[in-house]
Formats: sequence, structure tokens, C-alpha cells
Amino acid sequence: GPKAYRFTISFGTATSTDDAEGEVVAQSPVRPTAEAIRAILPRFTGPIRQRPPAYSALKVDGERAYARARAGESVELAARDLVIHALSLEESGPDSATLHVHCSKGTYVRSLARDIAEALGTVGHVSLLRRTAAGPFALDQALSLDKCVELVHGPAPEQALLPLTAGLDDIPALAVDPHEA
Repeated sequence: GPKAYRFTISFGTATSTDDAEGEVVAQSPVRPTAEAIRAILPRFTGPIRQRPPAYSALKVDGERAYARARAGESVELAARDLVIHALSLEESGPDSATLHVHCSKGTYVRSLARDIAEALGTVGHVSLLRRTAAGPFALDQALSLDKCVELVHGPAPEQALLPLTAGLDDIPALAVDPHEA
């Protein structure tokens, strides 16, 4: 289902994995302003085509792309259609910007960051990534592990659990009688 993320793009360095774990593959002295970043965001909102990163779990001839990339193979994945429902700039500094995105399933935030940096005339990679929502579940509903343990071992353990139907809230349902079924 749809997801939401808060992520930081570090400008000036591109990596092989489009995140901080990869090897540096390009550098640029260009650092975009907050105004330039805000101006480019509409190009990445709505239906877009995105090329997934080489280091992804997508399969190429039955093998994960990341396994091929780690083995030194050149992996070029086909662009995919997806939807960016909302994209906003939260903070901007001299070398980085933090954004929030609400997107369709299949979106690679690392690719989004890479493509935003390229559209701004520079290079960049994701240096921080945090999922803030997945389907009907949001981070503000989450409980810390300590709180979960406390509730499960306390007088009302059911307070630590959502009903089973909570995971199905965003899935369409059609009621049918036995004959229709």
C-alpha cells in the first residue's frame, strides 16, 4: 500500500547504492538553495517514472539486482510507473535537505533523492531515511518496545494490540451472499 517517509538528501556526493553505505561514484560542488529545491518538487509529484537503484531487491533473470551489483556486474533496471502523492521540503541546510514524501508502493526513496539532486544540477544520496507510515499504520501510533513489554505483561495486554481488521482497513471489501460467492 501507500507509504510515507522522512528523508535527508546529502548533496555533493553520489554513491553506488544511492545511500551513505555505498562507494563514492561522483562529486559536485553545486549546493542547491531551499528555493531551488521547492521549485523542483512539483516535477516529482503525481504520476512519475522512476529507475530503481541497482542495489535493490528486484529480480533480474531470477537473481536479486543487489546480488549482481555486489558481484561487480553492471545492473540497469527498467523505469517503473508510480505515484508521488505529496512531496515537501521540511528543512534545508548548506549541504543537505530533509523532505517528506507520501508515495505509492514500489517507490524507491533512494532513487527519488538521486533524481532530485540531478534535476538540481548536482549529485546526492540519502543520508537519513525513516518510514513514517505504511498503509493504515503511522509512526505516531507506534509504541516503543519498552511500552509494548509493559502493556503485554500488565493487567490489560490487549491495549498493546490492534484488532486484526486494522491491517485490512485500506483493502477494499465487497460483501456477497453464499450464492454470489
